Amino acid sequence: MATNQSNKISVVGAGAIGTLIGGLIKHHRPELELVLITRGPHGERMQQTGAAVLEGYWGSHSVPVTSTTDYQQIADSDLILFTVKSQATVETAEQIAPYLGDAVVVSLQNGINQHNLLKFVRSDRLLVGMTATNMDLTEPGVVSLQRNGVSVIGSPTAEVPAARVADARETLALSGLQFESSQNILGVQYNKLLMNTMGYASVLSASN
Repeated sequence: MATNQSNKISVVGAGAIGTLIGGLIKHHRPELELVLITRGPHGERMQQTGAAVLEGYWGSHSVPVTSTTDYQQIADSDLILFTVKSQATVETAEQIAPYLGDAVVVSLQNGINQHNLLKFVRSDRLLVGMTATNMDLTEPGVVSLQRNGVSVIGSPTAEVPAARVADARETLALSGLQFESSQNILGVQYNKLLMNTMGYASVLSASN
């Protein structure tokens, strides 16, 4: 799925992170088809306006998007960004499985969920990762970039060709955000998990 061949990207679980990444790719590649699978007031607002408002160091972009709750709309995607809450991984992956086709699925979630995703996603099509980018859903339909951190993706198995990983990274980097790839993505995930745990402990103990 080289960048010059990507015609359709879908985001499953498009909250703040999925809307921002997908929307920025659409902003830079307006000819690309973008489908956001959404729910709640955020999704309803984008359905009403037909756009997502993205705020950051670039100012403000109003990007035309297709917002829907219909999983069938992801069919024929080249790349699917999977950004649902970890606890919804199995339920959502099972529901989208019939529509995945040959899409490359990139999971950017908190936690380590590849063992669940591999039940529904082909092992040669699944990439996982983590992000240190921070964004905020300031109001329904509006996402604000708070920190442009690095996102890292990689293959959880040995079955994804390196070229496929590189193409996915290149496509995601069209957002203008920082994307890298790693051959040790499990180590990257565990480091992120450890940092999250330390952060939670700091908050609970009212210390740093």
